[in-house]
Amino acid sequence: MKSLQHFAVAVFLAVLACTGLHAYSFDFRAAIPFDFRAGDTLMPAGEYLVHGEGPWVILRAMDGGRQTPILMTIGVAGGNPKEARLDFNRYGSEYFLTSIWDSFSQDGRQVPQTVREKEVAKRGEVPVPTEVSIASSK
Repeated sequence: MKSLQHFAVAVFLAVLACTGLHAYSFDFRAAIPFDFRAGDTLMPAGEYLVHGEGPWVILRAMDGGRQTPILMTIGVAGGNPKEARLDFNRYGSEYFLTSIWDSFSQDGRQVPQTVREKEVAKRGEVPVPTEVSIASSK
């Protein structure tokens, strides 16, 4: 019963979070030259298909890798990038996906900070912003 209540609250919050987002979708191919964390999933360097639909973003390895994280993102406004890109925070040798921008909209998608990234940040390491330009549209 308690888990059903937690599920209902989670669904309600997800719906609430989605109300402010535009329902546009995008598909990119991105060559990411380093291992990185997408949410709680550690992803190897490589080429990825990045698909966004509403608040959801899916990263699929082009080499057929098994891990395919599905991330709940938060819409952010005011970017207006000239080219599509993925933003990362680097702490030492660890990279964390932080946001996704496309060149067709002023809105971007922010990936909430994970427990792991918060742990690394608590140690006093300063994040180094890193950008990866999108290789191509699908």
